[in-house]
Amino acid sequence: MRDPDHVLSTNGANVVEGVIKLIASGEAPYVQQPCGPDRRLTGFEVAFALMDKFYSGWGADLGRTAQKFAASLHDTWGVGDPACQNGVLVLLTLCSSSRGACCRFDEAMQHVAVNIGLALAGHKIEPDRGSDTMVYIVVPLFVIAFVAIAWKSRQDERSTRTRHQRCNSLLERIKRDQDSLNSGAAFAVTSCPICLEEFAVGPPPSAPPMPAEVAAEHTAAYSDSPSAPLLGEVQPPDAGLARRRSPSSSTIYPTVPPATASFGPGEHSVSPPASVPTTGLADGQAGGSSVAGQAAERGRTPLVAPCGHMFCEPCLASWVLEQRKTSCPICRQNMEGDGAAPGPPPPPRRPCTEQQEDWCVAAWLQG
Repeated sequence: MRDPDHVLSTNGANVVEGVIKLIASGEAPYVQQPCGPDRRLTGFEVAFALMDKFYSGWGADLGRTAQKFAASLHDTWGVGDPACQNGVLVLLTLCSSSRGACCRFDEAMQHVAVNIGLALAGHKIEPDRGSDTMVYIVVPLFVIAFVAIAWKSRQDERSTRTRHQRCNSLLERIKRDQDSLNSGAAFAVTSCPICLEEFAVGPPPSAPPMPAEVAAEHTAAYSDSPSAPLLGEVQPPDAGLARRRSPSSSTIYPTVPPATASFGPGEHSVSPPASVPTTGLADGQAGGSSVAGQAAERGRTPLVAPCGHMFCEPCLASWVLEQRKTSCPICRQNMEGDGAAPGPPPPPRRPCTEQQEDWCVAAWLQG
């Protein structure tokens, strides 16, 4: 091997020289072939000519000139035996556009030497597919990762947009309710003040009628409770609702006004429902989690505390049964049924619709 311009490094040149000697000796995986009349076994002779520059002359064909120069070197150096035709010469010359690849010439020449020896031995030369394998693995993984990231980003954006829309809707509703309250106009309680979820809409289910002695006690308790003016002539229909306990039963009943409640300039007659539903806020309830789960399946059923504040069933069940609270979440008035007469009506607040009032009255008859 001749490398006057030091195209290869010292280590690279030594490796190439070692491969050339293995090919010449015919060691595995290389082979020897019969040569000459006596059919002696000899290996192949491989020579490398490396140079930094090559001048072909003005207007001459560079490829043809390099071929003639390689043939001249082959004859001058005496590569191989003319009788055996076992000589191979490799000519490598650099050009102005190959300077950036100089760091990889060692590896390239080593591959060239090995592949020439394998080809002379009759072995099939497999192309190097390392880069192709990386492409086949990396590109699909990159595409999958890109699609997954894009899908996750889209889902997060959609979820965020949905939450923002819901929050904006709740905020607008709160602003409308506040404006109505400040203007003194009557409006319906449509959502829970804790979770801001809409109350369930639908006719109240039927339940066993209230016992006569309990109804009489509740009516007397309501008649004994004082009244106070609210927003002008506006009085909430649940002003007389209070939590009372029957002396002979553990069932909780609401105190219901037997008269008419005023809703502003006109009057709207409100009377206690003949029947009430049975739900899960009575003594001996199994647990708050199951109550909240069942209430969530049935919907946001409105419940009214003794102070008159209205909440949805899951929120109030969690407050009473899970957190072991006995006071109203808003005004902190005690909700324990100790048999005392209900206190004065609560401060002005949002009145219910007739349908929601029926739910409110019915919800506290839960056993």
